[in-house]
Order: sequence, then C-alpha cells, then structure tokens
Amino acid sequence: MGTPASTASTVSLLRQRLDETAAALAQADLAGLVSGEAHVQAALAALARTWPISGDRAQLAAELEQLRTSVTRCQRLGASMNDFLRMSLDGIGGEPATHTFRHSA
Repeated sequence: MGTPASTASTVSLLRQRLDETAAALAQADLAGLVSGEAHVQAALAALARTWPISGDRAQLAAELEQLRTSVTRCQRLGASMNDFLRMSLDGIGGEPATHTFRHSA
C-alpha cells in the first residue's frame, strides 16, 4: 500500500479538477462537464479519506485559498452559462423554468 496523500496534495487535486470543470464551462463543453463531475466527486472522496488533516498546514492553507478561487470561478461561469441558456430558451419560446440549472453552494 502506498503512502497516504497529504491533505494539501488532495486539495490541490480537487482544485485541478475544478479548474478542468471551469474550462469545460468556459468552452460550453458538455462532455467535459459530464466527465468533470465524476472527477470532482472522486477528488472529494479522496479528500474525505485524508481526515485527520495530514501534512504541512501552511501549504494546506495556500491550497485552500487557491481552491476558493477555483470554486468562485466555477460559480461565475456556471451562472453565466445558466443565463445564456435561459435567454436562448426564451428566444425560441422554450420554458425556462423547466430548463433551469441549479448548483449547490
């Protein structure tokens, strides 16, 4: 069995997965979003396995700050995509309420 990952390295992996999701959102890449969801869930599961916190706490604090930036970027890009979809559906006479995408934050 390998050496367990530090909490900071696991947070870094989660941030990388969120950055991939943000890139898929920015490019309106549906396949990337679908596969990215599974990658983010796997990274979150790996993070849960690092309890209790292990490794350098200063490095962890820096990674968490970068993670916060990535989460904010995903939220903003997701909101922009949601607005675009809503306006597009309105333009073709679609029912926006039935096509609303919500994220949990």
